[in-house]
Amino acid sequence: GGKGFALVMVLGGPIPAAHTSGHAPHRETPPASAGGQEEGLMVEIVQKIRSLCNHSLFEKAPDPTKKADYYMPDSGGRKTAWGTSVVSLQEMETRARAGEYDGFWEHDMSKVEKDLNLMILNAIFYFNRSHPVYKAARRLHAATTEMQNQWDSMLVCRVCR
Repeated sequence: GGKGFALVMVLGGPIPAAHTSGHAPHRETPPASAGGQEEGLMVEIVQKIRSLCNHSLFEKAPDPTKKADYYMPDSGGRKTAWGTSVVSLQEMETRARAGEYDGFWEHDMSKVEKDLNLMILNAIFYFNRSHPVYKAARRLHAATTEMQNQWDSMLVCRVCR
């Protein structure tokens, strides 16, 4: 599941406990609001993440002409100076619309969470604690963690049901 990503540990987010049956928690089905249809669900999730931002700081990657030190030289703007992939909300929505997140629900969410966590982590690594983007990244992490917790509570475990 997505809560085990390094970012959650870096930011001190909760790691879910095992179910009452003792097995590790996992996702089984999409939220009820999705109506059981995965087509377009990942786009809807990315748009929900965007709505939690309340601003455009994460809409696009930093401008290479203004933040050249953000990027790894000769990476074509695809890698950060510290070696991670560059991710933005615009890129996430493009991936969702192209079907790059389509497949099994748990796998889809893991890919979305990975990109989201990487986008937040990149902001935290690059900007200092007093910078508005750093602060926005921390708020976005808190908001999306709450969103994930709500969805997790609606999901049904195939072992526990």
